[in-house]
Amino acid sequence: MNEFVEGSNKIIQYLFDKYVATLPALQTFALVVSGVLLFFVVMMMTKANVVGGKRDKFIDKWGLADMGKVKIGRAWKELLVSVSTGDSAKMKKAIGDADKILDEALKTLGFVGKNMNERLNTVDVVRLPNIREVQEAHRISERIKKEPTFSLTQQEVWNIVGIYEKAFKEFGLF
Repeated sequence: MNEFVEGSNKIIQYLFDKYVATLPALQTFALVVSGVLLFFVVMMMTKANVVGGKRDKFIDKWGLADMGKVKIGRAWKELLVSVSTGDSAKMKKAIGDADKILDEALKTLGFVGKNMNERLNTVDVVRLPNIREVQEAHRISERIKKEPTFSLTQQEVWNIVGIYEKAFKEFGLF
């Protein structure tokens, strides 16, 4: 029995010595494989916008920045670029986008209604001094959607965009 224990100890010692000798190589291999896998996980999360979306929610939740304002600001900059091109289709789209942004802002600010017209009717002149202009701009946006041949000059589009911009500033979105 004593020989068996000694034999077992020698085998264990031999395996331990081999393990200790190969440990640095195993650690290096595991580190490389882990790094490659981590790279691919981060790359896929970035492509799926998991990281960006979570970051926005985190920032918004903890009050580090108002993500609504940030998103509106980004959309507004893109809209201004579209108007500045002078392309009729892009300018019409820009007016529709401004209208959508205002509709989302009205919903966020708590104005109720089945559609934007109803929401605009609940806004009073005290809250939004240029409400009549905004309603007219919304009518033009609706007309653009219904009449594909409806045309506007670039100056008219800039005036309409200015009406929306003034409304956003009144609501404190810019």
